Amino acid sequence: MRWITAQIRPYVASFCALVIAIGLSILERLDSALLAMHRPGDVAAGVGSVASPGSLWSGGLTREAIRAWWDWDSDQLASEGSAHVLTAREVAIGFALIDTVLVAVPLALLLWLLGGGPVK
Repeated sequence: MRWITAQIRPYVASFCALVIAIGLSILERLDSALLAMHRPGDVAAGVGSVASPGSLWSGGLTREAIRAWWDWDSDQLASEGSAHVLTAREVAIGFALIDTVLVAVPLALLLWLLGGGPVK
């Protein structure tokens, strides 16, 4: 990336940090929405409880969380006269997209910039 010269490197790094902060705040809101998507008295779970390394060994909790989201989706979609609401599946897909575009890619670029760019 020869277009990132030494003069604009600090500005690009600052912009990446800003985009990461915005992405993380959006992810927090989406995770809060997923936590609220359950029937009263059912399992409340966010992305952290499903996508954490610990969920690899506790598949039952992960299945319960996903079942709770699907039950909430079916209740919302079955209610009469309801306008389109975001389903848990749409929120989870949005979470993955935002995480990739607004967090992972700018973070990789920021780390590349802080590391000094390409090795010569």
